[in-house]
Amino acid sequence: MPSNTLTIDADQRAALHRQVIQHLSGIGDVYVAYAQGEFADAERLGEGFAEDLQMLDDLGWAPVDPRDSFELRMPAEELTQTLARLRSEVEGGLDQPEERRARTEAEEIADHYRRTKRVCTELLAALGQAPAAS
Repeated sequence: MPSNTLTIDADQRAALHRQVIQHLSGIGDVYVAYAQGEFADAERLGEGFAEDLQMLDDLGWAPVDPRDSFELRMPAEELTQTLARLRSEVEGGLDQPEERRARTEAEEIADHYRRTKRVCTELLAALGQAPAAS
C-alpha cells in the first residue's frame, strides 16, 4: 500500500519547483477564460493552479531551499493528478524544444523536462499509479 506522504530530495524538489513556477506564469489565463465566458475552462485552469499553490506549500516558495528533503503532504489523489499533469506538460516540451526556444536554451530545457518527467514518474509509481505509456 502506498504511503500517504512522499519524501523527495533537493534535486527532485528543484525539478518540481521549477515546473510549478513555470506553470504558474500562466495564472492570468484563468481570468482571460472567465472574461470570455469560458467558465469550464476557467475552472479547469484554476484547479491546476490551485494544485500548484498547494504543492508550493510543501516544496517551499523560495527558488532555493536549504533543506535536504521535502515531504509532499498533498492527499494522494491530488498529488497523483498534479504529478501526472506536470509530467504531461514537460513531455510535450521534450518533443520539439528547438521550435519553442532559442537553440542555445533547447538542451537545458530538454534536460529539465527529462528530469521532471523522471521525478513525476518515480513519485507516481510510489503512489501506486502507473503513468500512461509515452
